Amino acid sequence: MFRPLLLITYALNYAVHGQHVAGYRWVNMVLHAGCGMLVMSQAMSMSGDRVLSGLAAVLFLLHPLHSEALNLVSARSDVLTGLLYLGVVVVVMRPERHRSSAVSGLIYAAGLLTKSMAITAPIAAAACEIARSGWRQPIRRWGLYGVLSAVAVGYLWLLTHSGFLVRSAANSPRPIWENLLTQMKVHVYYLWLFASPLKLSVDHQFFVSSHWSEPAVLLAGCLLLSLAAWAVLGRRHLLAQGYGWFVLAMLPATLVPLNILVSERRLYLASAGLVLGLGWVLRDLLRRRGRIGIAVCVAAGLLLAEMSISRNRVWANELSLWEDAVQKGPQAHRARVNLAMAYNLVGRRQEALQHLRVGLALNPGFGDAWIELGSILSSEGDLNGAEEAFQKALSLEPGLQGVHYNLGNVYQHSGRFADAAISYERALALDPNYADAHNNLGQAREELGSPADGVVHYRAALAADPQLAEAWFNLAAASEKMGDVADAAVAYIRADSLARVHPEFESDPKYREIIRRAEGRLLRLKSECVCAGE
Repeated sequence: MFRPLLLITYALNYAVHGQHVAGYRWVNMVLHAGCGMLVMSQAMSMSGDRVLSGLAAVLFLLHPLHSEALNLVSARSDVLTGLLYLGVVVVVMRPERHRSSAVSGLIYAAGLLTKSMAITAPIAAAACEIARSGWRQPIRRWGLYGVLSAVAVGYLWLLTHSGFLVRSAANSPRPIWENLLTQMKVHVYYLWLFASPLKLSVDHQFFVSSHWSEPAVLLAGCLLLSLAAWAVLGRRHLLAQGYGWFVLAMLPATLVPLNILVSERRLYLASAGLVLGLGWVLRDLLRRRGRIGIAVCVAAGLLLAEMSISRNRVWANELSLWEDAVQKGPQAHRARVNLAMAYNLVGRRQEALQHLRVGLALNPGFGDAWIELGSILSSEGDLNGAEEAFQKALSLEPGLQGVHYNLGNVYQHSGRFADAAISYERALALDPNYADAHNNLGQAREELGSPADGVVHYRAALAADPQLAEAWFNLAAASEKMGDVADAAVAYIRADSLARVHPEFESDPKYREIIRRAEGRLLRLKSECVCAGE
């Protein structure tokens, strides 16, 4: 993925907040507030009604469907793209004297450099202008749309020239026809989620459709054809225009097969059209019913706010997030595996194993589940089970250097040093700068009777990661065995100092053990040197 502007925002966040998540979420909230203001501006341009525009903005800001986009740090791509996408449309729809082709082109380019789903922004702007002023309006502004088209062509050329599009097509998770059939169901499902956000989940239980004759596909197709006909016939109405925005915003995810079938974050921009339609409904109710309409609007706002607060509590930690996902989608294998990982992080390994086995029963081809199973079994001392799990993961995807490394550790702990060396070498063939693999390969070589080879790999580990305390200690011990007392002493001192400042020093006994052994070896070397008169 080519998202340089998004990565710059993460870099700035990291420079200020480091690993503290709250700072990232506050930035997301500020971007969300900006999107709310642009939704109000767009609604005002479309309707000319301040009350309707305000209602649409409030609905957008409070809707619990946006909890994922705000809480998930990586979902900033959708929020930031939404801000820039809406920015293009709002700038294009401004009065002629306040419009700038250069400004709209720059905003559009920024959107594309955040996420490729911004590609349809000029089409959305033209559709909004046509709905407001007729077909001649975009034609009169050919210069502005020429700039936007040039930016789009340049962006597509960049993706093509870099090979990104070719690689993406080669790695497509499913055929395009199968994806279109599935997305017909997803389209209807998204509308239902917006209207009834009661079963929001980080991982929705949804299945691929491979034939048009499936009842769910046929019913979804009939509904979508009806909606399309209604939108075309009633294209002057705000309800139809809001639905048209929804369809256009969802178009990239509909046409391009993606790994995850359903994701609430994809609805972020598309929901701007849906709140426009819902705002019109509430505005009409206010005109017709007065006090009853006010009561309904207030109740709707309070209800959405409470649902958002409740949903944010679910996002508070990994356990609550994935327990919620498994409860709502017991057949979702990915949710099971992620819940197992969350349980493992807090030491609840038996529960983790239980959910891993359920997840693997649902999808035996899910490599991440086999990797996690191998890691837990290795921690539990079941080396044979761990070996089997890692081998299964590698049979599904042989290019995972981390799994080769983990398998080597299993062999190392089993005393099978020759097999361990082979696994570490395979990991290094995939990643020559894998410092931990070099370090452990050095240990295996030492066990096989070649301390000189061990020294070579310890030095390679330190070339890749000079802060690796274990490699300094192992280098010191191997140098001592070979009689290089001076080099050994320097390496012991380095290992001792690095272990003391390691972030995990207080929680991981491994580093305290390095310090203890390094201090002991240094004292022994010192006494030996004194006895030798050195």
